Amino acid sequence: HITIINYNANASISTQIQDANDAESSGAKVLILAAVDQYGDAPIVNQAESHGIKVLAYDRMIQSPKLRAYDSFYNPGVGTEQGTWFKNNVPSGKIVEILGSSTDHNEFLFNSGFQSVVGPLSGASKKYQVCYSTTTPNWTPATAGTEMDSAYTDCGTNIKGVYSMN
Repeated sequence: HITIINYNANASISTQIQDANDAESSGAKVLILAAVDQYGDAPIVNQAESHGIKVLAYDRMIQSPKLRAYDSFYNPGVGTEQGTWFKNNVPSGKIVEILGSSTDHNEFLFNSGFQSVVGPLSGASKKYQVCYSTTTPNWTPATAGTEMDSAYTDCGTNIKGVYSMN
């Protein structure tokens, strides 16, 4: 008999820690954890494993040597697909990059795929000129919106495309 209990921390490490504690108190044998922060979630893994609970990191890597397994899709391929769409659909000119959280390994992987396609097209005399680029702490949509406001301040309104991971 398997019982599945689903929690949603809404991108809050403290909520995720509480949810993991609740799952442990409820007798969980396995945690499938979609990390908020690849480093900040390591204590969850370490505590669970020290109490005999196996942890699988799903979709987001967690930097803990005690992690049992990690399962995701090919994240650089997602970025490559995004970059290919961008190249085929965004006209030349100024572009903005609002990336995901720097504490999330997926941000690095998505961006590496995207840059493999768009990076060679970027630069002063090339198809795209990156006029604003930043990461978004915790993938917070409101923060990404504020960052886009900053992009308009820095770049003006003649932006041809935005690569936003949010």
